[in-house]
Amino acid sequence: MSSIMIDYYKYLRCPECVKNGLYCKPHKIEVEKLLAKEKQP
Repeated sequence: MSSIMIDYYKYLRCPECVKNGLYCKPHKIEVEKLLAKEKQP
């Protein structure tokens, strides 16, 4: 089980994320950084 917590509500409230269907560019980078950090041993 992953210990990462992604605040989806933050992205649901972002109009750019909603328009793009998932994440806007800045948020996509933010999420990718979180996921990369999680993968490190």
